[in-house]
This record gives sequence, C-alpha cells and structure tokens, in this order.
Amino acid sequence: MLLVGALLRVTERGQTLREFDVLASLGMLYYQDEELDKAMKIFRGLLLQRAESTMLTKSDIYAKMGSIFLKQGEDKKSLGMYQRG
Repeated sequence: MLLVGALLRVTERGQTLREFDVLASLGMLYYQDEELDKAMKIFRGLLLQRAESTMLTKSDIYAKMGSIFLKQGEDKKSLGMYQRG
C-alpha cells in the first residue's frame, strides 16, 4: 500500500513514470521498510539496465547497496559498493 501512495503522489505532480523509476521507488520503499534482501535484488537489477532514472543515479544505487551490506555486517562488500559509486 505504501508503494501505491508514493506512486500516486508522483503522478499527481504531472510526472510520468518509467519502469526504471517505478523499480527505483520500490527498491527505496523496501530499503526504508528494512526489507534489505528485496531492496538489494531490485538495486542489482537496476544496475544491469541501460536505462537512466530521474530519481536515482548509478552512484546512488551503489551507495544504497553499500548501506545494505553495512547493515548486514558485510563490511568489505559495503566498502566495495561505496568505492564503485
């Protein structure tokens, strides 16, 4: 239900949503709800796409992934993500 509310707020502002942006929003919602494995899966998928987001840059995605690894106690993986970003 959170996703629907977030998407409605975006579309009410007259912005068009692309698939990449919808997935970026979903990843951010999972991240905020501490569903870190789901967020990581989405962020990894976003990095594989060639599309660009109006919401997140690739650096932003790497930073979120670094934060997830840090929360999971994976310090070396976290550092690697931060360095890529």
